[in-house]
Amino acid sequence: MRQYAQSLFLDRELFATRGHTGVLLLVSMFERQVVLLPDRGLEERLSGDASKEIVRRMTAALAAGRVGSALEDGLAGLENALAASATGPCPENELPDTIVEEEGA
Repeated sequence: MRQYAQSLFLDRELFATRGHTGVLLLVSMFERQVVLLPDRGLEERLSGDASKEIVRRMTAALAAGRVGSALEDGLAGLENALAASATGPCPENELPDTIVEEEGA
């Protein structure tokens, strides 16, 4: 699943920001798994513990069949983790805020 997330990160060019601050939040509803993949500019700000907690909360909600709650928890967790380590005004959003849905083969 992580390899697939890395492939999507490259295919969607999430690395194409000035500060390398793209984030991919991949949710597999079938497998009930989550991968949080920050670009190198956010690795320090999204510590292993913060990322693990976001994924844990999302996975628990997915396991309970609460997909909407899982997504809300993940986005709120990302926002909180990044806001806690912010060092200035919010930079310009360089990537689209779109949800991409794909059906399995």
